[in-house]
Amino acid sequence: MTAYSMFAPAIAALTSYSQSFDSVSENIANARTPGYKNSRIGFQEQVVSAGSGELNATFLGSSPFRQVLRTNEGVVIGTDNKFDAALTGHGFFVTSQELTFTEQDLEFTDAGQFRPELVGEVGVNEQVYLTDIKGNYVLGWPFDATTNTFQIDTNSTSSIQPIRIDPDANTFDAVATTAARLTINLPATATTGERFDFDLPIFDGTGDADGISDNQQVILSFSKNATLNTWDLTVSGTGGTVNTPAAQPVAVVFDAEGQIQSIGGTAGANLPLDIAWANSGATNTFTLDLGRSTQISNFSDQSDLFTNGNSDGSLSSVFYSDNGNVIGSFSNGLTRPLARFAVADFVEPNRLDLVGATHYAASVNSGEIQLIDLANTDRVFFVPEALEESTTDIANEFTQLLVTQRAYSTAATNLRTVDEMMRTATELKS
Repeated sequence: MTAYSMFAPAIAALTSYSQSFDSVSENIANARTPGYKNSRIGFQEQVVSAGSGELNATFLGSSPFRQVLRTNEGVVIGTDNKFDAALTGHGFFVTSQELTFTEQDLEFTDAGQFRPELVGEVGVNEQVYLTDIKGNYVLGWPFDATTNTFQIDTNSTSSIQPIRIDPDANTFDAVATTAARLTINLPATATTGERFDFDLPIFDGTGDADGISDNQQVILSFSKNATLNTWDLTVSGTGGTVNTPAAQPVAVVFDAEGQIQSIGGTAGANLPLDIAWANSGATNTFTLDLGRSTQISNFSDQSDLFTNGNSDGSLSSVFYSDNGNVIGSFSNGLTRPLARFAVADFVEPNRLDLVGATHYAASVNSGEIQLIDLANTDRVFFVPEALEESTTDIANEFTQLLVTQRAYSTAATNLRTVDEMMRTATELKS
């Protein structure tokens, strides 16, 4: 035991400094890896007690342990890649190696270098998911287009799922026009019989599957009546039959201030419409609001037009918003969320287990997963089209390399000295 204890400190030191070399080497190799957290080898004394008292303890050198400060943040820099993302504050992106996962399969990272990845056969079972540099699926909360809400539950990891960004999974359904507003001005100086036409484009909501465009055209023709402040309104539809108003023309009466007083004998400025379209077989029933229209001056003008509804659309591109939403742009010119990135934090994130250069797993010492909704927190912030740089400082790593080399050399010298002493003692004994 005495001979072993003489060699043990030097051998332990050589082992420790070898691991320190490995740590420095890995840090330098990942100096340009987004989200990488540099590591350090720490040392703790090894003492073996031969008896019950401290005087009998034997020092066996130092034992190495690796420290990775996961809460250290690298500099966030902008990129030209719309799929890149970074987090500032306390939190990690949530990922999984499997499409179908359990909580034990989850991995956490600050490396936001994402990309779309095709799963399945092209044109057969084609699915595209957002993945990270390790090939893990990036997880988030899905958006429900029916209720126009996110399905968020920060208390359960079962509420998150891989973020899918292919057209088959994300479509924009056609919606028929159910409300419209038109703001016009008719000239107060118009003579009897003068006519002014205004177009009102609407959507019939049938979608493009029938091969017929959803866009339909309503035409409103105002003709000056001989009665003071009165106009005759005729409604027509290109390729459509107007069921309401049943009797035309409709009298539109303005008051002395130029505001609409009544339409068709009914006080107010709302015009109920019901139009059947021959080409698509659809019928639009809605109310046209003319409340802001006027009869003033000597000109005709259209200053405002609004119709709700839309044609159907397929997903054409994807981008991120500042609150962590994955937004889809559709062929009908509209946008809407597809999902929201899930973010997780821990009571002791520095005690997460390392599972790759940039990924971590929950451990007994890290505490339970705490999911965070990026739209309702000030603990962590989402930065689109950006990456968090590695926390490795090349200058510090080379300094550490020189220090470790010197320490390794010293330990080797100590080992050689002990060896020579033992050889000399053995020769003297013989």
